[in-house]
Amino acid sequence: MEKPLSETRILLVTSWVYPHIGGVSSHLQLLARQLEIPDNEVVSFKDIIDVQSRGMKKFETTLLRHSRRLFKRETISIFAKTLCAIIQKKDFDIVHCHDAMATWAAIHARRKSGRKCKIVSTVHGPVSRHMLEEGYALDSADVKKVSECEREAWAGADAIIAVDTLQGEIVESQGGDPQKITVIPNAIDIQRVVMQAEALPVARSDERPWIFVPRRLAPKNGIEFIIRAMKYMGGSKWLLLLAGAGQEREKLEKLAGELDVSGNVVFLGNLDHAVMLPLMRAADIVAIPSVPVHGIEEATSIAAIEAMALAKPIVASAIGGLRELFKNGENGILVPPANPQALANAISELLTDQTRRDRLGRNARESAIQSFSASLWFSRHLRIYSSLLPPNCPCRH
Repeated sequence: MEKPLSETRILLVTSWVYPHIGGVSSHLQLLARQLEIPDNEVVSFKDIIDVQSRGMKKFETTLLRHSRRLFKRETISIFAKTLCAIIQKKDFDIVHCHDAMATWAAIHARRKSGRKCKIVSTVHGPVSRHMLEEGYALDSADVKKVSECEREAWAGADAIIAVDTLQGEIVESQGGDPQKITVIPNAIDIQRVVMQAEALPVARSDERPWIFVPRRLAPKNGIEFIIRAMKYMGGSKWLLLLAGAGQEREKLEKLAGELDVSGNVVFLGNLDHAVMLPLMRAADIVAIPSVPVHGIEEATSIAAIEAMALAKPIVASAIGGLRELFKNGENGILVPPANPQALANAISELLTDQTRRDRLGRNARESAIQSFSASLWFSRHLRIYSSLLPPNCPCRH
């Protein structure tokens, strides 16, 4: 029988930097707020750094710029062993991990300590496949090592939460027990997002329509194709705002120049939510042009859900979790991935039809409220936690 959350001690763990700008961090921050866990009590890469020698300090400033270093076999060993030591010293009923390496470390810490804590793992994306995007060869020792860690993580976790159906299928393909896997799409605190968006008024002196793209400049986010799409739209009666940093910036700036659209493309870099959300609210259209890369597909994008909450008309690629967010023509427009012409057509048509934009925006907001609100999302997490608690555990809401 399902029980509400008890006086249960829950530890949140990630082997990445936390907090940072990005979807995983936003997800983790939302869960921490719902559980009333301060950010400084979330075990993360920073804690790993703290217990290492000062020589390891260099990783703290280079991790985000040189993420490949994280995946080296010797680095994995150092991080996992340190994370094991941190977890082993803490007495928790549930350890909720947010990547495969943290899960792997928690399993080993539990085994070594003899504790009976339950381990939950949320899967945001397959690390071994992201390594291919970073330039690793499929048959490299590093990719094989991480794949091995992922398999051990899924085998040892007591419950696995996938942020979309595809992530669950990937875990299953890596040996994960389908009976352990629950799909819980990403969500947002809608009221908080709206308040942040309205906190900073944005004045628009430029009459050109704004097409806002809240995506990191990485291959899987398809920024190349939205820039190419602008060429098909012709003229200079639009402005493409790219909110995100990443390794592809130089390449994309060069592409914009070659296509003669540089004057219409603005690279904003990483933006805090306090700035990003007001700009999104002021935009005419939000685009999520993600593409499949090395078997990686966009999950239930938090940025897309934020745009939905702000009642924005959205054009997105018909892949991965985006297909679980949008019903084409009802609460958004879905187009084939890596298709600049389709992107251009969809955006151009929306820019000429204010009534349709308004309808899509209203429907998108209603979808966010009905299906992707923090309260619904958190209640699903509580059911997972409760299912892992012993029957005689004293419980409370």
